[in-house]
Amino acid sequence: MNDKKHILVLPVNYPNPANSVAGTFFQSQVNSLREFGHTVGVVSFCLLRISELKHISYIDQLETNNEIQLCFPAVPKLQSLNHKIRTLLTTRLIKRYIKACGKPDVIHVHVYSTAGAAIWAKEKYNIPYVITEHYSHFANNQITPYFHKVARSAFKNANACLAVSKSLCNTLEEMFHLNFQCVPNIVGPEFQVLSVGKSDFGKFILNVASLVPIKNHERLINAFSIVAKSNNHLNLVIVGDGPLREQLGNLVKSLGLSDRVCFLGTQNKIQIATLMNQAELFCLSSDYETFGVVLIEALSCGLPVVAPNVGGIPEIINSDELGILCNLSESSMAESIKICLKRSINKKNLMLLASSKYSHSTISKALTETYSNIE
Repeated sequence: MNDKKHILVLPVNYPNPANSVAGTFFQSQVNSLREFGHTVGVVSFCLLRISELKHISYIDQLETNNEIQLCFPAVPKLQSLNHKIRTLLTTRLIKRYIKACGKPDVIHVHVYSTAGAAIWAKEKYNIPYVITEHYSHFANNQITPYFHKVARSAFKNANACLAVSKSLCNTLEEMFHLNFQCVPNIVGPEFQVLSVGKSDFGKFILNVASLVPIKNHERLINAFSIVAKSNNHLNLVIVGDGPLREQLGNLVKSLGLSDRVCFLGTQNKIQIATLMNQAELFCLSSDYETFGVVLIEALSCGLPVVAPNVGGIPEIINSDELGILCNLSESSMAESIKICLKRSINKKNLMLLASSKYSHSTISKALTETYSNIE
């Protein structure tokens, strides 16, 4: 049996003119499946905020890269309408894709809200689809009745249901009474132990996350303020942007840490990998994570992790060698950082441990088996 397939990927977001780092882990999986021998296409529909309307675009790369993308404005505060628009316009993109590239063997949906067009394609063209769920709001019970119904339909109609962590699998199985298989996210090839020059930030703790409430940078900054009292030469570098940037900057000022906390804004993968190779440790302060791609990226760069014991994080940080799990208090995070800083680290070993579970070949094999087994 030939296990090489023509796969059409429908991601919930993807690198686009408005945000070059959006959905990069979806892109990494696409590239990995291509390297594994599959023919892989992408139909991406990217909703834009009002501030991004100048990036409205239609990008057709079907002849060169089997990819087509539409960046379209979202209607403020009307999520159900945005979902219906996404579904309608994505069906049109799929028609265009099939006309140019042929009918795929299977569609791979990433996140339930993207599945409407896959359900349509299954009915019209008899194309089976696989869905991988990433969304943390299921565990936080923050799904509206409308989107709960959308999710139920997405999972019920799928030929196979996947989720990126066992924790999320358990949540979804309990909520929807369906079977879910855990297939984690992939780590990009940029993230490995590298020979890099000295950092401009001296000794530093690194954080990479959007500046949004669920990432709880306030907890991180307050924990760092405790650690900083006994570590005079240690700094904190935060990569990412978001609506809380000014608020977090004000907190840093109020703590007298303006010369020791640096906000770098959005950085590309190469820049982040360099920082991960220069840092002393990586610290994530989220209230919840279904998986945490950034954690496997850090480990792949030989960087130990301090992170809260929530969601799918303990599935990644499952030994003392990889880092320390703390609770959701600032004092616990601060104490964990202090302990981790005193440990000796074998960077190469951390990289090997991460790659054995999250490498291109490991995840591609798991997905290939899923594609081959669907009805």
